[in-house]
Amino acid sequence: MKRFALGIVAACCSFAAPAETGDRADLTHLEDVWNHSHLRSDAEALDRLWADDIEVAVPQMPVLNKDELVAFVRSGRMEILTV
Repeated sequence: MKRFALGIVAACCSFAAPAETGDRADLTHLEDVWNHSHLRSDAEALDRLWADDIEVAVPQMPVLNKDELVAFVRSGRMEILTV
C-alpha cells in the first residue's frame, strides 16, 4: 500500500486592501470544510469541492484526475498525516 501525506497550506500575499470580513469568513469556512473532508476521507464532499479539471501529482504515483481522486478516497487508501 502506498502512503502519501497531504499537507494543506494556505499562503496569502496581497498588495490590495484586505478582504472584507464576509469574504474572509467565507474562505475560512471553505478551508475548514476542505480540511475536515480530507481528514474524514469524505469522498462526496471532496467531489463537490474539487474542480472538474483538477489534477494531483504525488511523488511515485501517476497524475490523478478528479474521477481517479474520488475513487482513491473511496478506496480507503488515502491517509492524511497531520503535523
